[in-house]
Amino acid sequence: MNSSITYRKQRLEREVLKTVTVILSYHVRDPQVGSMYVTKVELSEDLKFAHVYLFSEQVEDPDKIIKALISAGPFVESRLNKMIRWKRKISLALYFDQGTFNQVKIGKIIDGLSNGKKRESEE
Repeated sequence: MNSSITYRKQRLEREVLKTVTVILSYHVRDPQVGSMYVTKVELSEDLKFAHVYLFSEQVEDPDKIIKALISAGPFVESRLNKMIRWKRKISLALYFDQGTFNQVKIGKIIDGLSNGKKRESEE
């Protein structure tokens, strides 16, 4: 792959990330989706399709968030295409970032274990 194409793709991914973050923060009314932040954007090679990965630390049930993302997807896609004026429209797919969710969950378990050991040593 040509390095100029790679650089352009990375630049456009950053632009999509920033724009989707703004849309989620200021335009989406659903509090479950509005409290999320973008962890990663992957554009297809032809720059027509974007996979956007989202995460929120306030999530207890990922299934509810996935349903909310499905309902918010068309709105976010249309708003993105209005805010970013490219030659062609971008199709968007929103995903809940399960990997980040699992990392945070494991971190909380480890913190709980280390806090338990500290309490035992203090007694």
